[in-house]
Amino acid sequence: MSRQLVIMRHGSAAISAPSDVLRPLLKQGEDEVHSACRHFPFYPAAIYHSSLLRAKQTAAILSSYYPKARLVEVDWLTPESRPQKVLTLLPPDVQCAALVSHQPLVSSLAALLIEGSERYAAHIPYLDTANFFHIQAEVFEAGCADLVNTYKG
Repeated sequence: MSRQLVIMRHGSAAISAPSDVLRPLLKQGEDEVHSACRHFPFYPAAIYHSSLLRAKQTAAILSSYYPKARLVEVDWLTPESRPQKVLTLLPPDVQCAALVSHQPLVSSLAALLIEGSERYAAHIPYLDTANFFHIQAEVFEAGCADLVNTYKG
């Protein structure tokens, strides 16, 4: 049975804040996330997100569309996280989940899953804010996934 994964970038965020961790979504970012949520390809069982405020806010909006989904804050979805580490920490029983994170992780993780290398691939687009990849695979391992769709709001 194929497993489903959405890798989503947070919505547009403020440029200035006391620290990068505290950058909130802009009104535009909230609107972008709502639009993306209306195009979500499946009901996620879990929504994993980084601890940075903009990702938390994006995940909270997403969870308002899918209230039965578990909302899980993790420390392995930060901008500097390594894609291979994400694959080792993603729970093995995940059948359909969303990951809300940041660049460069979202694009390099998709490249690793689809191409087997975290280097940017020309046919895997750079994700703008509140955009996502819909990925499907039997197992979430390097080079084992198919890109089903890319949502570009």
